[in-house]
Amino acid sequence: MFVKEGLSEFGNKKVSIITVTLNRDSLGKCCRSVDSQTYSNWHHYVIGDGVLPRIIDSEKRTIFGFSKALGIMEPGANMPNGTPNPMQRWALKHLELSDYVCFLDDDNIYSENFLQNMVDVLENNNHVGVVLCGVLDRRYGQNIDGFPEEGRCDNSGFMMRKKVAKTIEFPRASMDKNVIQDVEFIKLASEKFGWINVSENLVIFGDSPNTPPLRGRINFLESWEEPLKAGEMLHKGQIDEAISIFQKALNYNHLDAWVVWKLGEAYLLKNEKETYEKYFRDWLELAEQSKNNHYFVLFLKAVLNKYFGQEYIKNLNLAIEKLKLYMSQEPDEPDHYFNMGLFKSLYGNQDECLNYYSKAIDISPNETYWARVEAKWHIKVLEKLFTDYSYEQIKEIFSND
Repeated sequence: MFVKEGLSEFGNKKVSIITVTLNRDSLGKCCRSVDSQTYSNWHHYVIGDGVLPRIIDSEKRTIFGFSKALGIMEPGANMPNGTPNPMQRWALKHLELSDYVCFLDDDNIYSENFLQNMVDVLENNNHVGVVLCGVLDRRYGQNIDGFPEEGRCDNSGFMMRKKVAKTIEFPRASMDKNVIQDVEFIKLASEKFGWINVSENLVIFGDSPNTPPLRGRINFLESWEEPLKAGEMLHKGQIDEAISIFQKALNYNHLDAWVVWKLGEAYLLKNEKETYEKYFRDWLELAEQSKNNHYFVLFLKAVLNKYFGQEYIKNLNLAIEKLKLYMSQEPDEPDHYFNMGLFKSLYGNQDECLNYYSKAIDISPNETYWARVEAKWHIKVLEKLFTDYSYEQIKEIFSND
């Protein structure tokens, strides 16, 4: 716990809950989790990003939408189709906020005692401005323990005093870095006004299979819950089962380039050349429509350019230059070094590749598991695509994964 002085008065405090939505199916369950709270003194604002949210009746709920989609105007590197950040920033600045403030994303739910527990903590610790709780992450199978650090807090897992919410402006996203503005906001507020932790999981993140918000743009870098699970199945060799889920996801959203790529990989592993070439060409066609390519998209373009006998060094160099920018901003992020090692491997430079992988492990020897798994997977795919790609020494790094 870290504390600051002079922040609170005791009493029956009211809570403002803010939900930004694109009208996803999960909104109903999100709102019902608010309606079921044991603590009754709250008001829930549901704000549509370019949509009018569906009516979920409650005299303590205000529902409105912006006629123009604002989120699409503030993309981030890993969310190039837009973020909820502009609405959250607007809400903190313009809404008549109550004594305490919290967010609830439309694909998350509160436990029924979330408000009561969080209010109790702030009432009994009047020298802190922020309380964070544990979050059960069902989508990625992890527990988020509620500390103001990246990977340890969530947009739906905090409550803060009105003074704090009005003082700290919600940070802006940019295409130069991944979207972690909720973490930045929580961290800034905690550092300035003090914080306390509730270890109990009071929020469920990704409560149910949830289709993604459709913004009408190409989705390159990530997908939604079901395809992500299919990607794990693919890694485990359950190819046909994964393909079935990928096909359903692509039928839902034909602009999900992440799924198109994974289908190409799946058929590559099945050695069905005509089919995997089709999906890789489909992916390239989508990639050519994108103007602000993320460095990993540029790398994959280079891979396919090389495979189809096209000039690929330009895209590879662009990918490396963009990644160098990330590395300069986040020099201790091991994922960047794993990616750089992978990129360098396409040049055929085994020594440089090994050096970057080793650097990543040196930076964080016990916290690179997922990056190692992804790097190992991409090496497997590259070896399938190219007869000149066989790095036995590189694979030894991942032999324990």
